[in-house]
Amino acid sequence: MSEPNRIQSPDKKNMTDPNKPSTNTQHILTQSTNTPSFASKVSSEQLPKRELAIVFNTIENIPQIEYLIALSKLISPKDITYASRVSNGRFCVYLSNKNTIDNLLDNHQNITVNNQIINIRRLINPAKKLILSNVCPTIPNSIIESSLNYAGFTLVSPIIKLRAGFNIEGFTHIMSFKRQIFVKPDDFENKPTSIIINHEDIAYRIFINDDTVTCFHCKLKGHISNQCPNLKTHLVLNETHNSSTPDTKINVNMTLDNEPNTESNEDINNIELNIAPPIGIKRPAPSTSTLSPPPLLPRITKPQTYSQWITPHKI
Repeated sequence: MSEPNRIQSPDKKNMTDPNKPSTNTQHILTQSTNTPSFASKVSSEQLPKRELAIVFNTIENIPQIEYLIALSKLISPKDITYASRVSNGRFCVYLSNKNTIDNLLDNHQNITVNNQIINIRRLINPAKKLILSNVCPTIPNSIIESSLNYAGFTLVSPIIKLRAGFNIEGFTHIMSFKRQIFVKPDDFENKPTSIIINHEDIAYRIFINDDTVTCFHCKLKGHISNQCPNLKTHLVLNETHNSSTPDTKINVNMTLDNEPNTESNEDINNIELNIAPPIGIKRPAPSTSTLSPPPLLPRITKPQTYSQWITPHKI
């Protein structure tokens, strides 16, 4: 007689706790815990600042490496960290530290590429922007730059012409009578607001303004007239005054100089006013019962003979 099949009890050594993670799971958890997250990587990574970048105009059909080779003649290639073409036909280069960019711009203002001199400048220029208005298009930039230097301004950028701002197709190319230039921030203090330039035997006055927005209403800087807080306060006060003032009534006892009238009410009632009737309403005809006919004049008869014209006189 064969023995019945016995259910073997599980080995305690091979039994695992369902609530306890397996060895593979523990390894994965440990690995994920030790791996830094993307946010921590980004926070710990040192990104360059825009103050460490320079920018300059490019030349057509010149490879990018040519600009970097020309720049490496002035600084070490190890100090060049990022480089690329950017908008408006410019080339931007990030340098490694602040000392490198300061020494470069203090000792060198340009680079030579393909026998052409290219001015270099900071991407973020810590300078003051000036707007030159009323500039005749026939005046060269070199004459304006010489006049600004003579007036005491230290120029840190070339003069740029500004467009008129016509956002209509076919008219966007039109330029204005304004130009733009950057100077040192301290140079704008106690400087003239206009200069006179003689060109082709004609004297031109050019006005100098900074890039600070000035309100046309209150003449304060920092906002435009549509956003003027003083104008809004003035309008609110006027609306409050108008809403709190009752309807104005005409007082016949008030004179033109706003002084009280000394006349009595009886004298005022005796004043006859000639007031025309309203339009569309006919004035009633005067009553004939209260009017008396005019007196009759005596009738004069014409004398019949000549003797009646002569008045007899006693002798």
